[in-house]
Amino acid sequence: MYHATPARHEDADYFAVPAAALAHQLAWLRECAVAGCSLEAVLDDGAAAPGVAMTFDDAHRSNYDVAFPLFAEAGMTATVFVVPAWVGRAGYCTWSQLRELQAGGWSIQSHTQTHPFLSTLDAAAVTRELVDSRREIEDNIGAPVVTLALPNGDWPRRRFRHLLHDSGYRHIATSRWHANGDAERRRGVFGRYTVRRGTMPEAFESMVRQLPGTLSRESLRLSTLSLVRSALGVRRYGALRRYLVERRAAAPAAGMTPPP
Repeated sequence: MYHATPARHEDADYFAVPAAALAHQLAWLRECAVAGCSLEAVLDDGAAAPGVAMTFDDAHRSNYDVAFPLFAEAGMTATVFVVPAWVGRAGYCTWSQLRELQAGGWSIQSHTQTHPFLSTLDAAAVTRELVDSRREIEDNIGAPVVTLALPNGDWPRRRFRHLLHDSGYRHIATSRWHANGDAERRRGVFGRYTVRRGTMPEAFESMVRQLPGTLSRESLRLSTLSLVRSALGVRRYGALRRYLVERRAAAPAAGMTPPP
C-alpha cells in the first residue's frame, strides 16, 4: 500500500515514497520476475506472471505524475483507491487523469466518498459513503467498482458491516499488516503491507517474499497501536496521529514515529 509518490525525496512526508525509491522497488520486482499489478488482476488470476498487488490510497496527483510513468516503464499496473470528494483538489488527481490511469491498465476503485471514520457513522451515513463513491467513480471512469479500501483502516460498526457487500463491493482492502491466502480470498477481506518513506530495500523484499523478522516486528508495532486506538477512540487517535505526523515533519530529528 502506497500513498503519495513525490518526485523529490525532500518532498516526501512520512507516508510518501519518493520516485527514486519507487523506481528501485519496481526494478527489484522485475529482476525477480514478479509482476506488480492491480489487486483485481491478482484476485481474478489475470496476471501473466507471479504477481503482487500494488495499491495506492487517496489518488494523489503524484501517483499520476510520477508513479504512472515508472509503472508503465516497468510494464506494471496498480489499483488506485479514490475519494471522489477530493478529486480535482490541489494535490490530487482529476477525473481526466484517473481515466488515463484506467486506460493504461490501472484499476480505479473506492476509498469512500469523503474518507471518514466509518465506525462513527450511522447506517444511513455509511451507506451514502459507500454508494455515492461507487456510483461517482463508475460514472466518471466507465468501469465497475468492486473493491473498497477502508479509510483510516476503520471498519463500520459490526452491525453495519453487511452494508459493505450490500452496497456492491466484493473485495475489502484493509490496513491490517499480514499476508493473504485462501481464507482471505474466501472472505473477500485482504490485508496490505504499507510502504513508506522509511521502508528500506530489505524490508520491501521481505514484504514481497512474506519473510519473518521485519514483518513480525511491524505486526507487533501495529498491534500495539491498535490497542492505543481502541483505548482512545478513533477521533482522538486520529487527532494524535495528525499531531505526531506534523511534529515529525517539522522536526525529523526528534525521532518520533506516528501511527499508521
